[in-house]
Amino acid sequence: NGAESAAIDAMIAKLEAVVAALVPNMPEAGKYYYIYSALPAYEEKHGYNMAMYTKESKAFWAQENECEWNRYWQFVPATVGELNAILVKDGKPDAEKVAENLGKAFYIKNVSNGKYLGKADNASTQLEMVTSTSSTVPYVIEGLQGNVVAIQSVQNAAHRLHTAGHSGGAGKSGTIVYWNEGFGTASAWTISEAQYDATDIDFTEIEDENKAVVKGTFDLFGRRVV
Repeated sequence: NGAESAAIDAMIAKLEAVVAALVPNMPEAGKYYYIYSALPAYEEKHGYNMAMYTKESKAFWAQENECEWNRYWQFVPATVGELNAILVKDGKPDAEKVAENLGKAFYIKNVSNGKYLGKADNASTQLEMVTSTSSTVPYVIEGLQGNVVAIQSVQNAAHRLHTAGHSGGAGKSGTIVYWNEGFGTASAWTISEAQYDATDIDFTEIEDENKAVVKGTFDLFGRRVV
């Protein structure tokens, strides 16, 4: 009857809302992002959050700092062809796995050095940065709760990015490794869009004809981009 139908429709709507809440908004190609730890104890113990960054071709975490451009990241979507080459079963592309991960698998690129987050064979091994996507794997953005996600290797869901050295939130810095925990742990993250823009600035000195004219494209921190 009508009442039963309405009750069923209401239940379906609730279930759809729950499912939607578990699906995070995916990063967009060409935009810039911060990758923040979602371990609540960091803010509880220090009063600030921790962010992932790169230094000397390795991946680290430390206090958030939006003035350091080694904390700016881009997410480059993995293509069907790339996933076909990586997700193989019985010598052939695993079509089911490819379809499951298409649209939520990304290569993670650092803005400051143009390198990509690498991979490791084992947990607890610090991740390094590599110059080519062919030397690493895409990472899957897997929703945990609300906007909190796990960032895990497309080849192994147990290889989730993790802030090693967290000491239950008492730690202040450390390395990025693989581990396999969930919401509320050092394996949980939030991805926040950053306002990073290159600005064209032309300087023309007219008082002295011997002075050089400086023209170029600079980022917000005064570093030359082009």
